[in-house]
Order: sequence, then structure tokens, then C-alpha cells
Amino acid sequence: MAAAADSVPSHDAGAAGEGGKPVVIHPFRGAAGIAFGTARAEVRARLGAPSVSYRAPVWSDQLYDRYADTGLKVGYGRSGTVDEIELSAPARGEVDGIGLFDAGSRALLTVLAGIGLETRERLGSWEVPSWGVALSVLGERIGDRPFDTAAAFAHGPTPDPEQFSGPAPEPPITATVDPRGAGPVRLGMPRDRIRALLGAGLATTGPGRDPVDFHSPAQVAVTYDAADAARRICVMTAGARVAGTGVGIGLPY
Repeated sequence: MAAAADSVPSHDAGAAGEGGKPVVIHPFRGAAGIAFGTARAEVRARLGAPSVSYRAPVWSDQLYDRYADTGLKVGYGRSGTVDEIELSAPARGEVDGIGLFDAGSRALLTVLAGIGLETRERLGSWEVPSWGVALSVLGERIGDRPFDTAAAFAHGPTPDPEQFSGPAPEPPITATVDPRGAGPVRLGMPRDRIRALLGAGLATTGPGRDPVDFHSPAQVAVTYDAADAARRICVMTAGARVAGTGVGIGLPY
């Protein structure tokens, strides 16, 4: 559900160039004056053209617009609305009056623990579950250096991936990629059939995001729709080739 526009005051959008005013994160509501649930066109009308736009990971529906001059990165989920906002320099993030980049990362974690806020380390970030925020530092080691980024999520950070087992895979290492699929894996194929073909891996999902299976041995990621039918296939093996071209794949396709 989109947050009401007035639930994230527009005057909380401070960044470098605006007197150093902090960028306020409102947990589970939005940040930088942008409410979660806002349409991409509306954000762009307000912020202008981004410095760069990209999909990450390449097999997902998650799109990002990065504004390098203000240190904002805005993420859009499957619905095309804001579900993630990340802050980095020159932005100065703040939650409940606490500056996120004003002190060393270890000192900030000590402050948060002192006021009773749980933090947990996961996948190279330190999450604050009650804020729906993940903090990261280059090198993934806390210390005197402040955190480099603070990402606020509409539904909290993405849940941990779940490992699933499977038989020895039949990876499409030398598969031909065509408009209907890759090797034995076809668009529209049910999830259980693909798992039987490609074997074990990790499954990820989250609110507003389609489930994805990443098959490590086969180096293939498959995105599924609500009916558990394959809707996107991403091949990451250099042995695969594009149908009718003879072009080998060295990067995800």
C-alpha cells in the first residue's frame, strides 16, 4: 500500500547543496521527502533525470535511478513504485534525530544498542529491523569509519534466501538461448520441473517482488510469476550461445 504523500514531508529532502540539511528517513513510510508507493514518473518529475538507471540484480524486476549529485538512489519494485531509497554521500541520513553518517560505524551501533534498538549483521550490512533500514560500510568492517550507505525499505530488508535441494543438474552450459528459453528450460515451465532439471540452489522473494531461484551449479536464475511459472530466465554461463547468431555469452543474458 502506498504511503500518503503528506506522511513524508517534502521539507525532509535535504541534501548537500541545501545547507547540509539532513535527509530524514521515516521508517516504512519513505525518505528524502519521497513516500514509498510513489510512481516512478512522479519521482522523476520532481528530481529530474537520474545520473544512471539500471536493473539489479540483472535477473530481477528491481529498477534503480541514481542521483549522484544528491546521493540518492531510488528503487522501484514490480509495480513500478518506490519500495527502496538509499542514501550515500553527499547526503546526510537521519532517523529519529540520529545522524547515520555523523560518527564511526562502531560508535553508531553502540548508540543504537544503548537506546534499545536491535541491530543484526547480514550479508555485509547491519540491519535495524525496527527502522526497516540497512547500513553498509565499504570493506564490510565496522570501526572508526562512518557507514557509507543507508538503505530504507518499504517492507524492511529482503528476507534471507532459502536453500533448496535437487538432483544433479543438467546445466545448459552449452545451451542455445532463444526467445522461448535456454536449453531445456522454457518460459512458462513450472518451477518444480525446472528445479528437477537444474538442481539445487537458493530461493529469494519479498513483498512486491516475484520469487527467484538461483541455481548455483548451472549458473542460471529463473524468475517466477504468481502461478510458479517461469517468466524470466537469466543465463550466466560463458558456454551458452544466442540462437541464430553464434554469439557466445560472457555476461548475464
